[in-house]
Amino acid sequence: MQIRVKHMISQGAMEQSSFSSGQRRYPTSNSDRILETHTENLLRMVSYCENDVDCRRLLQLVHFGEKFDPGKCSRTCDNCSKSSQFAEKDVTETANQLVELIRSAGQQYSSSHILEVYKGSMNQHVKKYKHDSLNLHGAGKHLVKGEASRILRHLVIEEVLAEEVKKSDLYGSVSSVLKVNESKARNLQCGGKKFII
Repeated sequence: MQIRVKHMISQGAMEQSSFSSGQRRYPTSNSDRILETHTENLLRMVSYCENDVDCRRLLQLVHFGEKFDPGKCSRTCDNCSKSSQFAEKDVTETANQLVELIRSAGQQYSSSHILEVYKGSMNQHVKKYKHDSLNLHGAGKHLVKGEASRILRHLVIEEVLAEEVKKSDLYGSVSSVLKVNESKARNLQCGGKKFII
């Protein structure tokens, strides 16, 4: 399934890059960037769909750069209206590892790329940037599906991380990279503050 999706995305990137010139071209660095952006967007959409815990309104508004208190949802979204009870969990260690991984990767990569590195992926982008040699590569292998993504999203919501949106000159595609908010990260890492989700 994942191979088929990647093929569809790469095919779309090739067709999109050849559309402007009227002829079919082979992938270039621009089409690689387009592919990376489309893959990131697809993975974020899948993560949103698979998330059956967090308030949907909160997730949507954070995506558009707005703040929202999930307590004001009044149990109107599908996740908040569920009668299931979830236990809180201390994920401070994982949160600190994700912040450190973003720092060691140079604070210039997307959330989906950081998650791939953290889960131990050996895909072409991880190898291309030599992130398979980082100390925290694979540190999150033990986490259940979607847990690292939820923690990363909450780090953005709590402003420990910031997503810097970049618009590509080519076709106006938009991508985002994660940056560390050093003052809030210091509180998390040195202040003894626990990170609970």
